[in-house]
Amino acid sequence: MRLKALSLGLAAVLAVGCTDQATSPTALNDGAVPAPTFDWQNNPDNGNPLIFRDLTDFIFCFSDAAGDPAGNGLRACMSTLPLGGGSEPDCGLQDAADPVQFQDVGFFDENDPFSSWIHEVGKGDIYITVRDLNTAGSCFGSALVAEGWGRLVWNDNDIFGTTVHNANTWGFRGHGQLTAPDGSKVVYNGHIRFIFGNTIPFKVLTARVNAH
Repeated sequence: MRLKALSLGLAAVLAVGCTDQATSPTALNDGAVPAPTFDWQNNPDNGNPLIFRDLTDFIFCFSDAAGDPAGNGLRACMSTLPLGGGSEPDCGLQDAADPVQFQDVGFFDENDPFSSWIHEVGKGDIYITVRDLNTAGSCFGSALVAEGWGRLVWNDNDIFGTTVHNANTWGFRGHGQLTAPDGSKVVYNGHIRFIFGNTIPFKVLTARVNAH
């Protein structure tokens, strides 16, 4: 029950952020012997009921300045799944990638979820697409700026922090060296952060998409 509730909650948060779609990753270092990794998924289970670890697929898109006219017009999508179900062959993943990992620390009350407290952090390799909403093109109707593999990190101070413990603040950050349509390299970094609470209306605190 706890796993189901947490998974559904995370899926709901991620679904809200994306109105566009992307494509699939290819295996890295095909044929090479995988090096040992040291992360949450490889850590032994110590039996602590306050720690929960799992994997999840991820799709999230956001625009620079979150719609503010002062934004630069760039929109980033970070995904482990094909955006548009693979119907957009000119940008993004065409096949599903490995899911990203997350760790929750806290307690979950099945009878009263909003009295729970859960801090979440997540990370993983992610496929990133950046397009220019100011210029027409073949990537969801806009010009593709760059795409490729990068790194995703997210955190949430309290998933249920709207009424009991804290105002809920959460956000996503990504970075990577992407490839432009002409084959040149583009350095990407972007982040978005939100806040919502019992006496605080939902709002975007910051949203930036940089590609240079």
